[in-house]
Amino acid sequence: MEGEDLPYEARIDLCPSDRSEKELIQSIYRSLIAEARSPASVGRIRIRVEMRGGCLSVEMKTDTESHLRAVLNSIMYLLHAVRDVVRRVESERPS
Repeated sequence: MEGEDLPYEARIDLCPSDRSEKELIQSIYRSLIAEARSPASVGRIRIRVEMRGGCLSVEMKTDTESHLRAVLNSIMYLLHAVRDVVRRVESERPS
């Protein structure tokens, strides 16, 4: 991401506080890898997803504020969707 002409940036860090959150963060990480490898606007958006010391870090760089807002909204929506799916699956598991 360094040396690129992408002046707008944001970072989201998610750190688990217990085992279930750790599993949720791992699921989110796997879900975000595809988006990071093939972003919708190649050349205008860069996304880096990595695990750092057990925490998920999502770094985004874009060429405009509106692209940064769009990618943040997309990532936040995906985080929310993954969390909802994992919670639903967990609630439907037999005890």
